[in-house]
Amino acid sequence: MLVAGKELFDIMLVISVMVAMLKALREMGADYKMFSPLRKLIRSPMQACFVLDLAATAGIASVSPVELARRNFVPVICGLCATALVAIVIM
Repeated sequence: MLVAGKELFDIMLVISVMVAMLKALREMGADYKMFSPLRKLIRSPMQACFVLDLAATAGIASVSPVELARRNFVPVICGLCATALVAIVIM
C-alpha cells in the first residue's frame, strides 16, 4: 500500500509540474509562437493529429518531415486500403 501511494504521488507530481509549465508557456505567449508556423497546415483536428505526429516522428528519427511523408505515403495508403477491405469482408 505504501509503495502504491508513493507511485501515485510521483505521477501527481509530474502532472502538476507539466500543468504549471504549460500555464507559464501560455502566459509568455510561447505556445502561440511554437505553433504559428503550423497554423497553415492545421485546419481540422484530424489534420492536427497527422501534422503533429509527422513532426514528432521526424524529430525522433532526425529526418526531414517532407522526406518522411514522401517515403511513407504509399505504404500507409496500401495498409489503409488493405485494412478497409478486410473490415468490409469481415462485416
